[in-house]
Amino acid sequence: MNQPKPDDILVVELKSPSIELEIEHLNQLEKYIFMIEEELESKLEKKVRVKGCLIGTKPTEATRSIDKRRLLKKISEFGTNSKIRVMDTLELITISNTIHQHGIEVFEAEESRLNKELG
Repeated sequence: MNQPKPDDILVVELKSPSIELEIEHLNQLEKYIFMIEEELESKLEKKVRVKGCLIGTKPTEATRSIDKRRLLKKISEFGTNSKIRVMDTLELITISNTIHQHGIEVFEAEESRLNKELG
């Protein structure tokens, strides 16, 4: 996704990790995005940027379900600038942990620098 702007809208569709995602979940997110764009563009009389993120358990490549295979195909067609991103719950946790760890390292380095400076 591109760099967010202050007036961007992000719709997050969070599904239970106990249920594998399928095409209907993506269709629901696309519907929400369409409805929000339509409503806001009508009210604001300008183009709005609405993006979406579907979070849940991605099906495995070996799935036999047509709806789950359709979802995987659609995900594979999304580019880096796509308005929709589909994330596995574990992927979200891993990314969040990495960002959190980086934040801790930055604060610890700053604390060390200040201690030396004041010390």
